[in-house]
Amino acid sequence: MTKIKAILFVLASTSFLFACGDNSEKTTENELPKSAVVSGEITNPKNDMVMIAGPKDSNDTLWIDDAGSFSGEITLDSTAEYRFLHGGEYARIFLSPGDSIHLSLDTKDIDQTLIFGGDHMAVNTYFVNQVLNRENWNNKYPPRSIHELDPTVFVSAVDSMYSDQRETLQKLAASGSADDLVEHEEISIDFREAKEMIMYEPRRKQQLGVAEVRLPEGFYSFMDDLDLNDPNNLEVPAFDSFMNTYLFLEVNKEHPGVVNDPGKQLTAMFDVIDEKITNSEIKQELYTSLTLDNLKYRGLNGMEEAMPKVKEVVTDSAQLALIEEELAKWEDLATGQPAPGFTAVDIEGNSMSLADMKGEFVYLDVWATWCAPCRMEIPHLEEMQKSLKGENIRFVSISLDEDKKAWKEMVTEDNLGGTQIHIADEAKRQFSKDYLITGIPRFMIFNPNGEIVTVKATRPSMGAEEELRELLAKGATVMN
Repeated sequence: MTKIKAILFVLASTSFLFACGDNSEKTTENELPKSAVVSGEITNPKNDMVMIAGPKDSNDTLWIDDAGSFSGEITLDSTAEYRFLHGGEYARIFLSPGDSIHLSLDTKDIDQTLIFGGDHMAVNTYFVNQVLNRENWNNKYPPRSIHELDPTVFVSAVDSMYSDQRETLQKLAASGSADDLVEHEEISIDFREAKEMIMYEPRRKQQLGVAEVRLPEGFYSFMDDLDLNDPNNLEVPAFDSFMNTYLFLEVNKEHPGVVNDPGKQLTAMFDVIDEKITNSEIKQELYTSLTLDNLKYRGLNGMEEAMPKVKEVVTDSAQLALIEEELAKWEDLATGQPAPGFTAVDIEGNSMSLADMKGEFVYLDVWATWCAPCRMEIPHLEEMQKSLKGENIRFVSISLDEDKKAWKEMVTEDNLGGTQIHIADEAKRQFSKDYLITGIPRFMIFNPNGEIVTVKATRPSMGAEEELRELLAKGATVMN
């Protein structure tokens, strides 16, 4: 399980501003609350926003001021577990309509400094303690090496690890707090442990560089105890996380060649769902979740092939409307559509717009200095620029850094090539909205007419140069 830090991407002790409240004082019989207030302070923030992500992809953004404080109302209709996101990392947070939740943390040592106050303090503190529990186990068995353990030792370690988590849960249960959450958390722990187990074999193969792993008899017997069709699973984010991993591994095992074909991979995952899931509600939720994830991470890639099956299975009008709404947003960014304009500044402070780049193909890298995966792409991007020097293509890197000074220093000190520009404040928010940017790095290609070739371009480290050469050779406006 990922340990807490602060988006903080995608989470200082201080006095609490909100005390525990009686929900009866916050509501009237005819006017029930539909939101919760979340506020807090972040020491050493990594960017200028936090996000509260909830069930069914609900998402609220709160902006951090210059003092590191944030506050806002989160729309919600029912009690549920959410995620507090900042700088690419997250914390679990429990919210009910009418709640006031306050938290504080320091991104330099989030695990030790994250403190909750306000409503549901016992539950949210439990979430923190579970992370600290996991951190202790990670110190004993580092995630990068635990899969190198002999299978029997690994099973023993995982069993002990999750026994400790169940013991911590029992302490919460004994306090009489949030009985429904305790029930759901029991399910969550089961699926977190199961995910740990199913990842052992592929990760051991990868880390040891071996084609086969000998497992003791009954290694996967835990799967017999998992009820994949329990409707309560839908209340547990760990179930969705487990199923995403399980479906990917099952498809990769049976059809290893489809990993690079979004349409075939998605439909193959649907086939596994059809085989394993009999509960209609769960099946529709999984179809919806996978489809929305595909749109989020791959855009329209694979959607034409997958949508007939989606419309056949997802009969819930609200879920289907959500899919079609997201699909429509991405269709506005389809190949051949006019690229939404934006204006940024170069390192000298000169204004530059997308319109200024017409006449050339543009390979756009959306990045930030604090983003480790972004920085890992830079050497590959620099090599690609050298290799394609003289071709009718401009390489543009647009920084989303809140800290403009950090951007300038890195561009100068590392002597970064191409066109380096920076976008901030409202222009950055509009740019992110226009291009549906929920994570970076993101790579995009525009043609010389200022039209979209793709807003989900291949990364430099994954073969972008070959695709760009093909595009340049054809002088094409379309890249499939």
